[in-house]
Amino acid sequence: MTYSDKQIQVFSGVLALARQRADMGSLRVQQIADAAGLGKGTLYEYFSSKEEILAGTVHWSLTQILNRLDRIMAGPGRFEEHVAGMLQALWDTMLGDGMVYRSLTSGIEHRDGCCLPGAGQDLLERLRALEQALIAQGRAEGAIRAAWPDDYCRCVVETALMASAAAVQGPADSPVQAENLCRMVCRALA
Repeated sequence: MTYSDKQIQVFSGVLALARQRADMGSLRVQQIADAAGLGKGTLYEYFSSKEEILAGTVHWSLTQILNRLDRIMAGPGRFEEHVAGMLQALWDTMLGDGMVYRSLTSGIEHRDGCCLPGAGQDLLERLRALEQALIAQGRAEGAIRAAWPDDYCRCVVETALMASAAAVQGPADSPVQAENLCRMVCRALA
């Protein structure tokens, strides 16, 4: 999905409000417009509701994270370096903005357990493609045991990615934790 400069300006305004700990549930469109430096009417040219703005902000933010993971995967390095880079990127993101993402999703009405109704499929497909590329690299380098089925490998990678995103919610905010997750993935797949 491609976003216009104005939409990105709106998303940046929402993120600024979230970093200031604004209550997303009671946030008003005028507050978002003010934070974005735009008129309220301009927001309605691009979005139909506050929830659509918040969901768009989450989608855009997750797209930025996936873009970073794509760059890591496309860069030079062996399997273990790519695993470490991806986990560290998620770790850094969640340390920096984990509270912001939790705040954003708390302000969106959840349907069917998802804060991105219908819009998250493209993100999931991109994440699965990254996982497959990582697994293919690991297999090509002999870092992943040939006997392990792809489903098992995906489960290991997804567990580490989720653990990296979730671990920073607790007191364990050390970069050593990201290194440990990398070791876990490499050992579980060897």
